[in-house]
Amino acid sequence: MNKVDREKIIAPEHPMRADAYPLSEYAAIGKRVRRKDGYEKASGYAIYTSDVQVPGMLYSKILTCPYPHARIKSMDTEKAEAMPGVRAVLRYDDPALPERADLSGHMGGAGQPPEPVLSRVGYWQGMPVGAAVVADTDDMANEALKLVEIEWEERPFNLDIEEALKPGASLSRPETFPENNFSLPYLHMHEATLTHGDAEKGFREADRTIQFAMRREQDTWVSPERPCGVFRWNGEYPEVWLKHQRPYLSKRQIANFFKVPVNRVTLHCLYQGATFGGWSQVALQLQPTIIAGIFSKRTGRPVKWQFSRREDFCGCGMDHARFKVKVGFKDSGEVTALHAVSWYLKEGFSHTDHFVENSKIININQESNGAICNTFPAVSIRCEQLMNVYCFSAVMNRVAEALGMDPVNLALMHDGCDGRPMSELGEWKKKLGFQDRDSLKE
Repeated sequence: MNKVDREKIIAPEHPMRADAYPLSEYAAIGKRVRRKDGYEKASGYAIYTSDVQVPGMLYSKILTCPYPHARIKSMDTEKAEAMPGVRAVLRYDDPALPERADLSGHMGGAGQPPEPVLSRVGYWQGMPVGAAVVADTDDMANEALKLVEIEWEERPFNLDIEEALKPGASLSRPETFPENNFSLPYLHMHEATLTHGDAEKGFREADRTIQFAMRREQDTWVSPERPCGVFRWNGEYPEVWLKHQRPYLSKRQIANFFKVPVNRVTLHCLYQGATFGGWSQVALQLQPTIIAGIFSKRTGRPVKWQFSRREDFCGCGMDHARFKVKVGFKDSGEVTALHAVSWYLKEGFSHTDHFVENSKIININQESNGAICNTFPAVSIRCEQLMNVYCFSAVMNRVAEALGMDPVNLALMHDGCDGRPMSELGEWKKKLGFQDRDSLKE
């Protein structure tokens, strides 16, 4: 292979390297093509993870916490273990379980502390905790869980994001966050306050100022196919079927937990019955898969798990938040300053990023208050940037209403990046060899 041919196939470090070899004819772009998966899905022949049946397969279920915050004082699993059809029971105090493990399967633990495989403490109602069973049928596994006798120690809990951050509030997760219930914005910020430009100066320059409050309540996901998976050991190495949007990250976590080479983990990711965040983002997402692997190892048989619809609903979007916003602007519509304070559930994002990344507004100040509560885990659904979109749209709508302007035109007026207008960005496009075109205006 010569140098030119090699450069055509490697990932370009500069965008123009890719554009240096445009195709003279395209097979798909600009043409009507038949979807490769269209016939299988439309005809009902498509195979999903929930359809997988393996000879000798058992079924695993995990106990869920009935309280928003509670600790297991004592647990008796003898009746469940003695029930006909039950093949094994796994308890939180099983000596073979590590104290904590990375069960995320999404970010590889980044931003999410390791979790017990089976926690002794439930931090939200519906959290999988304490014990798991594997049985001949799914119904048997559910019945066996009802036979597990538990004495619970109920703890104080926090359900409100503002109340959880007040002085004297009880700790929502004392084992993991022993100091307070405060959490920084997820991934993007290392400080609670974000400042660009001089907001005070911008407010002095404004002709008008408005203030308003807004809120987003909890919502959840629903996909036709509930979270599920199948785990089978082929000798020393696992074979896994998993409904997941990031199979290779899951493969790595499975390999790490069971201490096998990544390339010896066979992972099947079949058609997805809708996956757009949700459970595949939760810190505990690989818990049922890991437990199925433990059961499969101990019983010598494949193990399937699948959430009930109630279990699938135990989560919410990270855009559940409250905002207080102050905006300064000129009579022409130019926004001169923005100050915003937010309260949101842990895992929330900085809510003014779009003002920084996608506008020419210079003076921005944000205060972020992430709260650790005893509510469903808050994760991204569809997109992790919904908080940004919500806040940006609300500001444009409110200012436009105050001035009697079209909010779309107002947003286009502020189009830019990092405080710079589109005209300045256009110069950069030209330097890189691109046309100076504005797709939003076109």
